[in-house]
Amino acid sequence: MSGTTTARGARPRSAPPAPRFHVFWASQALAQVAGQTVLVVIPLLAVAQFDAGTREAGLLTFAQYVPVLVVTPFLGAVVDRSRKRPLMVAGHVGRGIALTVLGLATGAGVLNLAVLAAVVLVVGVLGAAFDVALQAYVASAVPRAELVRANSRLQGTLSLAQVVGPAVGGVVAGAGQPALGLFLIAATYLLSAALMRQAYDVATVQGVTAGSFLARTAEGFRYSWADPRLRLLLTVGTWFNLAEQAMITVFLVYSVREMGMSSAQVGTVMGVGALGAVAASVVSTRLAARVTRRTVLVVCMGLASLAPLGLAVAPPRSVAGFLVLAAVFFAYGCGVTAYNVQAMSYRQELASAEMQGRVGAVYRFFAYGALALGGLLAPALATPLGLRPALLCLAAVLVTGWAAFVVRSRVLR
Repeated sequence: MSGTTTARGARPRSAPPAPRFHVFWASQALAQVAGQTVLVVIPLLAVAQFDAGTREAGLLTFAQYVPVLVVTPFLGAVVDRSRKRPLMVAGHVGRGIALTVLGLATGAGVLNLAVLAAVVLVVGVLGAAFDVALQAYVASAVPRAELVRANSRLQGTLSLAQVVGPAVGGVVAGAGQPALGLFLIAATYLLSAALMRQAYDVATVQGVTAGSFLARTAEGFRYSWADPRLRLLLTVGTWFNLAEQAMITVFLVYSVREMGMSSAQVGTVMGVGALGAVAASVVSTRLAARVTRRTVLVVCMGLASLAPLGLAVAPPRSVAGFLVLAAVFFAYGCGVTAYNVQAMSYRQELASAEMQGRVGAVYRFFAYGALALGGLLAPALATPLGLRPALLCLAAVLVTGWAAFVVRSRVLR
């Protein structure tokens, strides 16, 4: 790999696929299940311990998004000048310790909402740092020809974790022993850290731009915007996430109030989307080998953008409506996952070795910022328009974004 040293345990970019990738993959699988479990356990813990309502839930959500919106832009500069594996190990260990502290506070009966929010904030900061380091690590440890395969495996594992994690979280929260559940999740993170230590390390990149911390952070934004291909992936991802989050938020209310669905039925149809994501992760490598990158990106984004039109036309309070929604989420899951695998691999190929962390951080800043804003856009549309018109409007926004992407996609190759 140009511009890198070959330190002990490090892999040059031209090396064959890392034989210990499966160790890293197993570590990620454990961490992803733990992360998805936490997303369910923490809110349920707040409800059980403090009879939390909308205001308290909003506080926890705010604490979850703060690290991404405030810290992530600066993490890229740190990652680009650091070894990636120690950062990821520290992220797992730190989250394990934070959740252990939360378990101790819960077991001792001294837990309060401020402590809970503080732990969520710490876990969020460590998770944001880990995610930025992860993308840079994969780009450095895996040869270019294997990036799609590696990202497909990681995305498929995440999709499975999104099914398994909430189920485990529900069992843990319903067992009446929240402290024990938190200890088990903490232990999972620590085991993941132990496995991560066995994965290949990646040498620190030489040639990273000198200058102040803020100057190097700003360089990440300039670099991501200057390349028309990175700029297109950034803008379409931000646009899609904004409309997607608003659409999902509106749908959760629409499905219960106007479709007459129970919470279990809503969870089931959305869970089918995870199955679609798993299917897409399996075929992503084959798609990349048979058609051009541009074609895969355009078609998969089209599938993810057109499928939500079915949300507003599914017949209410009927088996047919349930089946239509299941098909919509399956197609949507396929499209989103296949697109994400290809787009992430493409970004990793386009970014130079010394910019991997900052390019990933900039993308996450805008993508997750759009998710936060999407939650605010949902009531802004649904209140004056109504639920079904709001769904149609947001579906039209997705299709419009896809059409613009098709026109601009000629810069991709």
